Amino acid sequence: MTSLGSSQAIEPGAINWMTAGRGIVHSERTPVGLRSASHRLHGIQLWVALPAEHEEMAPAFHHHSAESLPRIERGGASIRLLAGRAFGVTSPVRVHSLLFYADVALSAGAELVPRFS
Repeated sequence: MTSLGSSQAIEPGAINWMTAGRGIVHSERTPVGLRSASHRLHGIQLWVALPAEHEEMAPAFHHHSAESLPRIERGGASIRLLAGRAFGVTSPVRVHSLLFYADVALSAGAELVPRFS
């Protein structure tokens, strides 16, 4: 739950992207149905600084399903573009700088040279 009123479960492969801007509060809670049994959750929380000109922008929250994120197969590399623009595609995750964030799996012996586009 966020101070914007957003409530979204964290789903495998999906992205819940918050932009703090001039301020956002959030709470992460295990759903009631999962609290009584042991379970595993694998995830990553990433913080990205906003460029100075966006530091006081309105806060925002956006959910992006796993299916909405671009996938690229290239020369032994399986790439899922999580945020930004690279490898000729753009993620639906809105960023405010020239960053890109990708999940890459390489086959044995494969190489990948990033192409920023």
